[in-house]
Amino acid sequence: NIEAASWVRSFLGVPIRAGGEIIGFLHLDSGTPGGFRPEHALRLQAFADQASIAIQNARMYEALYNQAVDLEQRVVKHTVDLDRERRQLQAILDAMGEGMFYTEGAHIQYTNPILSQLTGYAPHELIGQPTTIFKAQQPNGDAALYNLNASLTNERIWRDELQLRD
Repeated sequence: NIEAASWVRSFLGVPIRAGGEIIGFLHLDSGTPGGFRPEHALRLQAFADQASIAIQNARMYEALYNQAVDLEQRVVKHTVDLDRERRQLQAILDAMGEGMFYTEGAHIQYTNPILSQLTGYAPHELIGQPTTIFKAQQPNGDAALYNLNASLTNERIWRDELQLRD
C-alpha cells in the first residue's frame, strides 16, 4: 500500500541467506531523509546473518524432531510385532511334546512345561542353572552330557537324546 508507506524518506534492506540462497529480507524504514549510514547496513547484515543461523537451526530441529517421532513410531510397531512373534513362539514351544530348554552361556534361560514334567524340576528351579544340573541315567550318557555342555558353552545347537535323572 503506497499511502501506508508515504512517510518513508529512507530505506535500508539486506538479504537473509541460507545455504547460498536468499530466504528472506530484513528492511528498515525511516521518516528522516538519508537516515541510514553504511555502518547501519553492516549491523543489519550481521543481524540478518544471525537470523539465518537461527532459521537454519529451527529447520534442523524440526527435521530432527520429525525423525525422532518417526523412529519412535517404528520402534513401537516393531516392539508390537516382536511381542506377537514371541507369544507365537512361546505357544509353539509350550505345546511341544519333547522337553526343551534354551541357554545363554550354558545357563538355562527358558524351559518348556514338558521338560519340567520329564525331569521333575519346576521351571523356576531350572532357570539360571547351568546345564550341568542334569545327570545322565545311562552309562554312556556322561559323554553325551559332556558334548551337550561343550556345545552349549560354545553357543551352538545340540540335538541328541538322553535319559536324565534328578
